[in-house]
Formats: sequence, structure tokens, C-alpha cells
Amino acid sequence: LKIKAKNNTLNILKETYLNIKLKINDCSRDSIKVIDSNNFYTCELPNCNDNCLIGNKKCIKPENIHMNVNDPNINVCVCLAGYTGNDCLTLDYGPEK
Repeated sequence: LKIKAKNNTLNILKETYLNIKLKINDCSRDSIKVIDSNNFYTCELPNCNDNCLIGNKKCIKPENIHMNVNDPNINVCVCLAGYTGNDCLTLDYGPEK
């Protein structure tokens, strides 16, 4: 990033440039990098259908698809740790010892 003063009464600053190095971090593993038409990106949490918001569930991005699309029809609704079943209502105590 190169910055130059637009208006300044001091002549020395009119010809002075300020060089700034920026480090832009990548998205976290859990988020989806969505790229717009200007090739800028934002990091978004995966969106799922409304039924994933009810109960002991969370929405995750699919592991095998490497697209920059946050689509509720592609993202996966999974049970939180410790829950199982179709609606994630059954407590999963793990294997018996």
C-alpha cells in the first residue's frame, strides 16, 4: 500500500510517500472464502437450512468440495459432539466399557 499526501502545506510532505506492508490473513478452516466480482473475498460461516438451527446441530462446510460458495444446499448439518440420531436429540454416551 503506497500512500501520498493529497493536500499539505509543507512542501516536503507533498513529495513523501508512506509505504505500508499489510498482511491479510486467510479464512479459518471452519469458514468459507467467498470471492466477489472484484476478486475481493470475505470469510463467512457456513449457512444451512433453517432446520439446522433447531436443536443440537451445527452447520459445516463440506470437506470434499472446494468451491467458494456458501450455499445451504451444499453445506452439511451435523450433530454436536455428544448427540446422535436423525434430529440430534439422542445423547451419545459412547461405547460401553
